[in-house]
Amino acid sequence: MNKNNNERLELIDNPNLVPGIAKKLAESEWISFDTEFIRESTFFSKLEILQIADESQTWLFDVPKLGASGLKPIFELFQNPKILKIVHAAQGDQEALFTSFGIVATPILDTALAGSLCGYGESVGLANLLRSELGVEIKKGHARTHWGTRPLAPQLLEYAASDVTDLVRLARGLKEKLDKKGRFNWALELSRKFENVSLYKPQPDELALKVAKGTRIDQKSFQALVELLRWRETRVRALDRPRKWVADDGIIYDLSIAQPKTMDHLSAFRGIAKPEVSQSGKQILEAIQKGLAGDPKDYPERERVKPPTESESRVLELTKVFLGHLSDKNGISVNHMVTQPSLLQILRNPNQSLEEWVKEEWITAGAVEIMGNELKSFLSGQVGIFVDGLSIQFEKR
Repeated sequence: MNKNNNERLELIDNPNLVPGIAKKLAESEWISFDTEFIRESTFFSKLEILQIADESQTWLFDVPKLGASGLKPIFELFQNPKILKIVHAAQGDQEALFTSFGIVATPILDTALAGSLCGYGESVGLANLLRSELGVEIKKGHARTHWGTRPLAPQLLEYAASDVTDLVRLARGLKEKLDKKGRFNWALELSRKFENVSLYKPQPDELALKVAKGTRIDQKSFQALVELLRWRETRVRALDRPRKWVADDGIIYDLSIAQPKTMDHLSAFRGIAKPEVSQSGKQILEAIQKGLAGDPKDYPERERVKPPTESESRVLELTKVFLGHLSDKNGISVNHMVTQPSLLQILRNPNQSLEEWVKEEWITAGAVEIMGNELKSFLSGQVGIFVDGLSIQFEKR
């Protein structure tokens, strides 16, 4: 299956072949991986194909046939701290690994993030990166393939392989650019987010905070919201169905406000299918009542950040102009620098040091290294702003 010859790609389903492949891969400091999975009608991703490559060869593994025991040597590689795993847009692949086998690959470098720090924009696609960096064209158009079909046509196997075959070479090229800019460690820092398994565990309480954010929901209704989301999480996992098939976030929120007390009232509520009401109506009503009767200290504390004052809003807008200047100057998305909620916290704590910004998680260490001092200078009045023709300019005072 060497990518430099015409040997035909095959789907590996013999567990006796896996240890030898893993041994060869273990000789590399960097390997790449990708996954093909199905999730249109299930809650859990159903992992079908695992693609792995080093710099000379690509392998495709039949996940259902091999199972956890057959893939154990590969999973040991994924946990080996001496081997950097290269992946593009890591979250979906890591989630598929975790929900299927309880592991994530670590350490990783996400080439989408690495590309964004090289000036390719915040959500650069793999095809664009490969074309721009390596002159490699990959065929797309198989996003709706049912990867559980066997046998898979040769062109589908080639498509699956194309996502990893040149990924290590791409990553090495991006690393050279990042090293010149002093950003490679920043790319690794941003990629580590997707190594955190809590990202892939059920978190209905955190979802409740997101759903309620920016609304005027009262505390009792919020508690009902939490209980309803907890019920839905249990339900969709038992059914192995997408959350929206049971009830989407908007319906759950509306239920927490309406607070139906009877089956008749619940049955008249639009948004939940009648079969689901028949099967789960009692549990839904109990969840609402549990939330209404609950003690607030048993529920997640809602962040009560005061909205910006009129004066703070003006400073925020001006600072965002300066951040846009730094974004253009450094070829980095503003979102990799600092988010608006974090920027508001920085403005409200003017005496905090750069180290304290990082400790409070208002900004990443990589962002501080690139533009922390400039932002600090701007916020302390050491940088002036003026208009030059149709452009805005900044200069040290």
